[in-house]
Formats: sequence, structure tokens, C-alpha cells
Amino acid sequence: MAGLLVIYAFLQTTIPLCTANVQNVLPQGSPCSGEHLINIQLEEATLEDISSYPDKYTADTHINGIPNGTDSATGIILQIQGSTGSKIDVNNLFVLESKPIPTSQDGYTRRTFIRLNAPLDRDGRSFEPNDDLNSIQFMLKCTRLVDSVSKYFTVNVEIIDVNDNYPQILGNPRPISVNELTPVGVVIGEMVQLVTVMDKDTGLNGEFEFTIVQSDISGQPISSFISNDAAKKFTIISPRRGSIAVKSTLDFERVKKYFLPVSVTDLAQVISERRTSTVTMTIDVRDGDDLGPVFEYQGCFRVDNNCFNPTYSTDISPHLTASQLILRAAEDQGIIDSIKARDQDTLNARIQLSIVETLPPGYKDRFALYSLTNNGTLSSATVSQIKPIGPDDVNILKIIIKATELTDNGRFNRAVIDVHIRQSNISCSEKVTTTKPCSNAALIVGAVLGSLLAIVITIVIALIIKQRKQGDRDMVTPEQSTPSQQNEGFSNGNTIESRQTSRKYDEIGMQSPDNVYDELHNDQYLEPI
Repeated sequence: MAGLLVIYAFLQTTIPLCTANVQNVLPQGSPCSGEHLINIQLEEATLEDISSYPDKYTADTHINGIPNGTDSATGIILQIQGSTGSKIDVNNLFVLESKPIPTSQDGYTRRTFIRLNAPLDRDGRSFEPNDDLNSIQFMLKCTRLVDSVSKYFTVNVEIIDVNDNYPQILGNPRPISVNELTPVGVVIGEMVQLVTVMDKDTGLNGEFEFTIVQSDISGQPISSFISNDAAKKFTIISPRRGSIAVKSTLDFERVKKYFLPVSVTDLAQVISERRTSTVTMTIDVRDGDDLGPVFEYQGCFRVDNNCFNPTYSTDISPHLTASQLILRAAEDQGIIDSIKARDQDTLNARIQLSIVETLPPGYKDRFALYSLTNNGTLSSATVSQIKPIGPDDVNILKIIIKATELTDNGRFNRAVIDVHIRQSNISCSEKVTTTKPCSNAALIVGAVLGSLLAIVITIVIALIIKQRKQGDRDMVTPEQSTPSQQNEGFSNGNTIESRQTSRKYDEIGMQSPDNVYDELHNDQYLEPI
């Protein structure tokens, strides 16, 4: 540009030519008159564009006359001199054309125009602006034929960007991780930070916005835990930043991964000229603490692959102590080595097992849990009878076992042990686990009582046989002729309903991790194992 100013200053001071103010040289409005700086605009174009629409890539110089002096009436010659400090071959890139003008100006009916003659790419090879070609400058020489004196014009061509590039995705987008308990409407990621998008165009042509494609992207792997139907679960609430937000509730147990197709569209003013690229975002769903513990044993009745209403059964002697209960599955009576519970979430929270109560109440202190494992994946424990139960207490009772996850939420579940108490006389065999052995005196007394009982039974049998022989059937009373109510060996007034008929007790044993009201006082019985 400094060179142009020197040339311009030199011409102005030494050769007064081609100006309307020079007397006796050129008449008013002579050829080569006008401003020394000519500004024109041309769009970047391909060779096909130039061939199809030549007039679209032609600009007026506002210089009267025609190039090369082919028309003697003009008395001038116009020539492209070359660019300033550029490797661009402007003589190949541009040509000068003479075109008629609608209205004669100062007697001239034609004027010189500059036309783009070769492909012109403003955008350069990279996405960096330092190789963009935003303007081109060159000199235009105007020479009078009458005296061969020349005047120079500076031509500044501003290149107008055309939206001829697609947004390009550089590299792989970063995956998004979201907790399944994230509320609806919360932003989980910004596309401008997760993916690198570049466009060689400038202005609005090089800016873009993000939208979710409302159809699935084919070719992605699909399994029971992966879904392409991400448009129903996520939305974009800020298109320019691509703010991805949760649209509806997530469920880690059902879908652990989503493929979210996102379109990247530039903002060209003419909507029909906008260009779009597509990128697929991977969204991994993390497990949240939304499920409580479950009990596990072989043969249980399952709902959604979890043991429902877990119930065990066992038989005990009322007088035994320090005896581990032999548990069986209530469904198929299969032997169970221990009570096991786990967290349904993959967080694998540690589980605390405890005895919270018995039904009927009051027998909680007769039993104890002994922990086997508690490693964060599975908790297990055995149940033992640690105190005797009196012979006149109950025939059957229920032990309520509670599994509580050791988290802030403290979700829990319950299981029931149906305990059947065998009724029998106290004998040495039943006292074998106690510290006091049977004495010889007790053995002698037992033998004497047994002999007396045998004599009494013999006399009764003899009397009955004698009565039958006499045919005296009137001895049978009405009470004897009526079948007695059977109690399966249980004491009157102490029988608890069976598991099949005890609706009240079964409700207590059912899974209730979200039960707000806990009739068994949840906080009162959280005892460590």
C-alpha cells in the first residue's frame, strides 16, 4: 500500500494528466477521469458459477472508454498492471471488458468493467483466518493515446463469502454421563464444549446451531440396555450453545446408554442455502440410589426377577439354646444355609440385617443374628435361638428380619421366618445343650412313673374290652360321639394363623422400601448384627 501511495504522489506532482481540472489538456469529463481508488465487490465462485452467470461476477470501474484503445473515439488504453505484494496472478484472475452503458455520459456510450475470469476461493485451505483471501488489490493503468501519458488507479476487490462449506466435526465428541435421578430440565452438557465444530466460511455462514435429529441413527449397536430413541429423553434448550437437558425421567435399570443424533447447521441468511452436518453423542446413564435391598434365596417367588414377600420356615424345640435355626424356603421347602440380602442398585451399598420384632411380640430377645459376610455386594447372616421358650407360650411365631441399606436414604426391605415350635415333654435329650446334666435320681423317678403309667393303661384297656363283650354301648356319651376339634398339637388359645391365611402378618413381611408409615417403628429396631 505504501508503494501505491508513492506512485500516486509521484503522478500527482510530476504529470498532471487525466484529470478534469487540467486546462488545455483534456476537456471536462475526459477519459481516465475519476477517483484514484476504485472499490468493487465480487463473490467467491467456481468456474462453473462463472460460466453459468458471468454477469454476476462483473463489476463496474466507472472509467469511461474501453480497454486497449480499440475504439479510437475513446482515446485511451486500459491495462491491468498486477497486484501489490501478492502471489495472485491478477491478469489471469480478472479481465477488462467494454460494455455499453444505458445513458451516454459526456459523449461516451461504453465503459470498462472488471470481470472474474478464474475460480476464486476466499476460505483458504485451513479453518484458520490467516489464510483467508478477503480482498485483492491491483493497479489499473489508464493511458491517453493523444500524448501517451498514463494515470494509475488502485483497484480494491472485496471478496464476498459464499456459504460453500459444511460444518465439520473434528475428532470424536466427548461422551456425556448423567445420573438417572437427574431432574427433568437440568442441563447435562454443552455441545460447544463436548464437540469441536469448524467451518471455513465467515460471518453467519461460519456460525451454527444445534438441534436433535428426531429419527434414530442407524448402524449403532442395540441391546436390552442401549437405546437409539434418545429424542424422547433429551432436548436442546439453547441451540447456539447446544445445551442438552433431560426431557423425561431416566431409568438405569432399563436403559444404560443412549445415542443422541445432533445436527449442526450454519446460519446462512438464505435458509435454503444452509448446510448441515450430523454428529452422534453418547450418553451414559449412571445408577442412582433409587432401589432398596432385596432378599435372595433359591426357589423364592419372583417379581421382576426379585424375591417377592420372602418367607422362610423352621422348626425348633422350645427348650434349646445356642442352636442355629435350619431354614427352609416357604415355597418349596428347600434348605437355605443363611439369610442373604443385596442392594438392587449397582452402587452395592452395604446392608445391615437385624431382627426388628416377633409376632406375637415379646420373643425378639430369644433369637439373634450372626453375620457371615457384608462386603458391599451381598450380606448374609444365620439365625440362632439363644434363649428357651416356655412350654405354655406359643406353638408358632414369626420373626421379622429387616435389611437396611447403609446410605443416607436408608431404604429397607423385610422378610419373615415362620417358626413352628415342637411341643414335647422335657427330657434329657432336650437338655443336652444346657450346662446341667440329668441326675441318676431323675432317671429312677422317671422309670417309676413310667411303670405306674403302664399299669393304669393296662387296667383301662381291660375295662373297655369287658364292656364291649357285655354289649353295653350306652356307655358312650354324646361328647364322645362328636369328633373333637383338631389343633395339630398346638395349645388352645395360642395358635397363630398360618402364612397362607395371615394377611395381617404377611403385609408386614412384604417389600416396603418407600413406606412412610412403619408400624414396626423403623428407627427403633435398627440394631447392628
